[in-house]
Amino acid sequence: MFRLRLAHPSCALLPALLALAACQRPAEPAAPAPAAPATAPTPAPAAAPTSVIVTAVELGKALDAQGRIATPTAIFAPTDAFHATVTARAADPATPATATLGVQWIHADSGQTVHEDTRTLQIAGETTHAFHIARAEGWPPGKYRLEVRLDGHPVYSRMFQVQ
Repeated sequence: MFRLRLAHPSCALLPALLALAACQRPAEPAAPAPAAPATAPTPAPAAAPTSVIVTAVELGKALDAQGRIATPTAIFAPTDAFHATVTARAADPATPATATLGVQWIHADSGQTVHEDTRTLQIAGETTHAFHIARAEGWPPGKYRLEVRLDGHPVYSRMFQVQ
């Protein structure tokens, strides 16, 4: 008589396990995650209508006799005063306009506001407005930024440096 001898008793379980695995139902695919509700993209806010337009901004160490920057520069010494002129005009030359013009002097290296100045303007035609700040103890060396705002909206930014 011919006898089949198994090397290990657990080998007898192997065909049974394979048969059992073949009889199992395939796993159901996981339900897809619910889709996020579709939302329309948020439109960018419309630019505020303005009756005044800033046409030029200059930085310098001094003003000339007409109240404009004598020599434009972006490099200052610690003992210099900072001067800026902002030229603006009415959007419609035939109609005088009112606007709030603001400047903010910022120490860019620290993000600290050094000084702010705001003026309400009555403009008919084109006008230039001078702003300045000085510091008796001098300015710390580093980078600075002038920001110009019209009716609270930024319209101009200019980097300058104290060396």
